[in-house]
Amino acid sequence: MIQFRDVTKVYRKTGTALEALDLSFDEGEFAFITGPSGAGKTTLLKLLYAAERPSSGEVLIEGRAISRLHPRSVPWLRRNMGVVIQDFRLLPRRTVAENVALALEVCGLKQADIQQRVHAALDRVGLRDMANRLPTELSGGEQQRTAIARAIVNEPSIILADEPTGNLDQELSFDIMGLLVDLCHEKRATILVATHDRNQLDAWNVREVQLADGRLVGDVLADEKANGSNRRPTTEVEQAEADEQPQAQGDCIANQEERPDSRPEDEDWQAQEDPGEEASI
Repeated sequence: MIQFRDVTKVYRKTGTALEALDLSFDEGEFAFITGPSGAGKTTLLKLLYAAERPSSGEVLIEGRAISRLHPRSVPWLRRNMGVVIQDFRLLPRRTVAENVALALEVCGLKQADIQQRVHAALDRVGLRDMANRLPTELSGGEQQRTAIARAIVNEPSIILADEPTGNLDQELSFDIMGLLVDLCHEKRATILVATHDRNQLDAWNVREVQLADGRLVGDVLADEKANGSNRRPTTEVEQAEADEQPQAQGDCIANQEERPDSRPEDEDWQAQEDPGEEASI
């Protein structure tokens, strides 16, 4: 469904963000895009929703090259995508329901249909009772859930999430990631999550695409993760427990081992309108 064919992206100010990337994702697949800051994670996502164009190579969705789309077709592309970013970008003077409804209003839907879809999306993220609150009245986790509701209200076939848990504590982070995993199962959406949160990477048995300096350096499938082939060194106790009770295989299975109480450093999201530099995450 999604293909990167020998894709290179070079920025005038910061140099090469992606180099000779060959990669594909199937319909209904959940995958983490990982790597340190500047690895190219944000650029990869931006190429998918046409905020950037490749310097060379092709990015295809359902066989259509995004770089060849007429500018008038870009809104159509984005209506079939949900995008979740670390900076929630909620309109402060609009209620939760009104923020979620924005994605539908631009499509020209009838008000009754909009209300029905908004309520369904808010139900899905557990915010139905907060529909009339302003973003300033919400916690960080509730704001992120609102952003997810806004991303899924169109029932998109592709959801792109850029550090969706970067500003949240670990408990909320697992709740948010669990929502995305459930959507992958229930809606057969293709979901790509850029992150460097090791706790999340270890917790979910899903594919992990690893970038470094704009290059693909690893691609670990879910079954390989379940077998432990991608795990970092653990303590002797953890290793003994893993040997006695191998992790179950399959899509999006939670790893039940205990993890250290740590979280990634928060980093700034650079505005999409700045084509000169890659957003660093």
